[in-house]
Amino acid sequence: GDQAFLFIDPAKVDDRMKAVFTEQGISPQPYDGIEAHLAQLAAGRLVTDTNRTGSALIAALPGHVQVLSKSQYRYLMKAELNSVERICQFQAGIRDSVAVTRYLYFVQTQAVRDGLSELEVAEKLAALRRESDSFIIESFPTISAYGANAAMMHYQATPEAYSLLEAKSFYLVDCGAQSFDGTTDITRTVSLGPLSQEERHDYTMTLKSHIALASQPFLKGSSGVALDAIARSVMWRYGLDYKCGTGHGFGYVLGVHEGPQRLSHNPAAGHYGFRENIIITIEPGVYRQSKHGIRLENDYLVLGPHEAVTIEDGRASLAESEVTLNEAGDVFLHFQTLTFVPFDLKAIERSMLTEEEISWLNDYHRQVRQAVLPYLKDDGERAYVLEATEAI
Repeated sequence: GDQAFLFIDPAKVDDRMKAVFTEQGISPQPYDGIEAHLAQLAAGRLVTDTNRTGSALIAALPGHVQVLSKSQYRYLMKAELNSVERICQFQAGIRDSVAVTRYLYFVQTQAVRDGLSELEVAEKLAALRRESDSFIIESFPTISAYGANAAMMHYQATPEAYSLLEAKSFYLVDCGAQSFDGTTDITRTVSLGPLSQEERHDYTMTLKSHIALASQPFLKGSSGVALDAIARSVMWRYGLDYKCGTGHGFGYVLGVHEGPQRLSHNPAAGHYGFRENIIITIEPGVYRQSKHGIRLENDYLVLGPHEAVTIEDGRASLAESEVTLNEAGDVFLHFQTLTFVPFDLKAIERSMLTEEEISWLNDYHRQVRQAVLPYLKDDGERAYVLEATEAI
């Protein structure tokens, strides 16, 4: 019958893991025994990505084994979440959304008053995440950027070079967590005081760009290049662009930048055809050198036409419904958010939004309330969320 072998350092396999492996029909083997194991394979065909498999392993195969090279074979399998991973990813997303929302409350109510720096406020975010037993580590170093520093997409404050937060302009935080049940990557830009007309315009443009793609149903198999243009075209109408991709995939408790799915205007990077059960970020932005940087990033799960998600009492549930396809049998997919953090209503120029965009925003903020409020005990934090998610 079929057998599955996992080559791993035996010291990393505890009794709990052994029990799971046995239940799943997986036989753990010493990591250094893989070449000898390959040499004993019976005649047949072996599927692998030869561009990503070490030459020593290929050389260890006996001559009667036919190698079939499939590009990105393993990555395509990892990219699609199974039913357990999907629910766990929602749990991780909601938990980290609670931490980030609490952090933004702290930033907008205390950071300026206390004269804190970009480095000092980021320490608060790390502390909030550590309150959860499920938290493992940050999925990447937090980008904590005030004012003009945020115009540098990968800015990192250091003890030698940092800024203090002031009661004006924007503060941007790009952060993520690795937990035992999932991975996150979230960016929010929030106002710390009065904003200029240009700042409000740019924030609203970024939000419009985000909503354009997040709300768009699309044909199964659509490329990342085609989907990228949906978000980017909103900026193009106003003579703006951002010099990066619109979004990237990430692994399930794996790399926070992981393909093959990407939202990019570069055909070499955005050729993958989107399908159900992959996760992707959507993160357009406006970056004005020496002025400000704005980025709004959510994590999304791609769902089929027959699936819908309900957020209630801090938990997500997936339900299926019958869908009638068109006469061509086209299958349309849609994005379901895994991130539940308020957008900054004080930074939005409402007159720039269409009725459809306003409806999307109000519905999103209703989901934020359902996801986050059950986990907030502090009256100040609860009042902050209620105000931040009011219908506009």
